[in-house]
Amino acid sequence: MCDFIFAALPWIALGGTVAVVVAYNSNKKKDKYQSNEKIDSIAKEKTDKENYITLGMLFGMAFGTAIGSSFIDTFGTTALTYGICFGMLIGALIGVFFKKK
Repeated sequence: MCDFIFAALPWIALGGTVAVVVAYNSNKKKDKYQSNEKIDSIAKEKTDKENYITLGMLFGMAFGTAIGSSFIDTFGTTALTYGICFGMLIGALIGVFFKKK
């Protein structure tokens, strides 16, 4: 049973990542069609200062889980922990450098 969980974990993490990204983008499109000027000005100010750090951490954690779980047979369960941690770190670093337009 434990082997099945470790084999399915990367697929569950990637599926959850895709679900969160799709849900985030669908909410963003709904906000785009509001015509209130006050809401538009607040949204414009937020997008000027935002970057992709949260999205980078999300994808980094998903890929870190996938990579870490592939090394469980070699290094044990600590490989999963290190994969998640370093995946989030690398994803956050990549996300900081890209500004939202």
